[in-house]
Amino acid sequence: MRAGSALLALDTATQHASVALVARSDGRVLAETSARPISLVAGIQRLLDEAELGADAIGALVAGTGPGSYTSLRIGLATARSLAFSLGVPVAGVSTLQALAAGAPGARPLIDARRGEVFALAPDPVCLRPGDMGSSEGEVYVGNGAIRYRETLEAQGAVVPPADDVRHRVNAALHVTLASEFGDASALMPAYLRVPDAERTRKEFPVG
Repeated sequence: MRAGSALLALDTATQHASVALVARSDGRVLAETSARPISLVAGIQRLLDEAELGADAIGALVAGTGPGSYTSLRIGLATARSLAFSLGVPVAGVSTLQALAAGAPGARPLIDARRGEVFALAPDPVCLRPGDMGSSEGEVYVGNGAIRYRETLEAQGAVVPPADDVRHRVNAALHVTLASEFGDASALMPAYLRVPDAERTRKEFPVG
């Protein structure tokens, strides 16, 4: 495969990081992996080895921008920026919630936000409590937020597929189909939606 002929997509916003190599010509998935936990650099190298490609085959990157776990998201985006700079390739950001929705047509994606809250699309990304979803009878929810708050959602008449249903996991390969604007890695920004726990603690309990 010629240089720059593959796209590298990754998403670390949830506990199951997803990484995929996709052919730029036809969108074919060349290699992919999803694991908990995952070493991104080692995982990316394994995918390149599996696809029998060198790093120069990566012509662009697509990264999930969250919302999700602050630490995991930060690591993923830092890795994407570093790779984009070192390879000299453009990068695009894709909403993790939008990617979850793309992998489960007709379902509503929920990502666990901790503190008794979830990240959802309404239709823009928001952070709220599961009990405030206002679910319709039979409405389907997917994602780790749906699994964690299954009891609350089902009490509202919603449907949450079994925990092992693939619709609950982010598929980085779908990010490529959602990516639109590619640019400099410095423009890649996370969608936290909420102040990180560490910063919140410092504000509530200042030192000195």
